[in-house]
Amino acid sequence: MNTKKRIINTISATEFFQHPKVKECYKFWKKVGKRKIYKLRDTARKIVLFGKKVFYIYWDARHNDIEALDKAGRHLGSINPVVNGWTIF
Repeated sequence: MNTKKRIINTISATEFFQHPKVKECYKFWKKVGKRKIYKLRDTARKIVLFGKKVFYIYWDARHNDIEALDKAGRHLGSINPVVNGWTIF
């Protein structure tokens, strides 16, 4: 039986992308459908998730978290902004 309690994110996309450390590392790049894709700034320090550099991020409204992509646009995983989204910066 799984006894881990699921943590629900209460931070909005606007609040996350307006955070000074997020703005320092990522800039709006382009819109794909309803998604706003943010790109790692050239001057930003290296941010790694699952052993890969995170070049792109976007808000996943369905799961209420951030999706991380590598330079080729491959999905690296999800970041819950309540649990670990703030601490990776």
